[in-house]
Amino acid sequence: MSKVLFHRVLAAALAAVVLLSGQQGRAAEVMDSTTFYDSQPGQVFKGVVPADMTVGFVEGQDVPYLTWKGELSGKAVYVELHGSALRIKVGERWVTRRLKAAKRLPGKKATYLDAQGTALYARPDAAGKPAVMCLESLLPGAGQATPHRSVYVVMGLLTPSPQVFQLPSLYAACKGLTVLPGQGGAVDVAAPAWLRSAPHKPGDFQIRYFRLGNKGFVRTPQRVSAHAAGPQLDEFTISQP
Repeated sequence: MSKVLFHRVLAAALAAVVLLSGQQGRAAEVMDSTTFYDSQPGQVFKGVVPADMTVGFVEGQDVPYLTWKGELSGKAVYVELHGSALRIKVGERWVTRRLKAAKRLPGKKATYLDAQGTALYARPDAAGKPAVMCLESLLPGAGQATPHRSVYVVMGLLTPSPQVFQLPSLYAACKGLTVLPGQGGAVDVAAPAWLRSAPHKPGDFQIRYFRLGNKGFVRTPQRVSAHAAGPQLDEFTISQP
């Protein structure tokens, strides 16, 4: 091999190594769960500021109830949460749903929302996108450091038959919801679930996305790998599998 040809081959090999290194660097990035959710395309509540639900008491009862009043798609909406009973009023129509009856992944137990601090996210329907409401709080009695949250999603909020879903609590967040193309040009909603990769790797997760619909949680092809990047509970190297 001539010296000229040898140097050309060597230069090409070095360029390939640099290119691959750059691609690998872009494939993995250290971030927390909030930053990861904010970086996802089609985030349902992108730019939506959550509203704090008002806390009140029914005379003669010690159980607090939470309320919110607003307008979505030109319709007056009132939401009331009393214990595990969620009541939604759209116009003059009332609908009641029980949190313990919400659709959830197999093996997951019902959690409750913290009456002292529940945030409500709401988005009106538009261009085939259904109206969505999401309730989020710490687990009752838990501190801010815990990676678990209590999150409930109400799909078809403005319809006579809204459906309620409870997200898996680990790194659960309303901001984790994303939109997916549905049938007939409609838009569906997907939610992330942090699933441990293996029992002997407690810091390794597969973030799998599930479509929320009539059949409950339906797994989609979308997934991301997350590996603990340090001692912090919410710091991961995020990459495509």
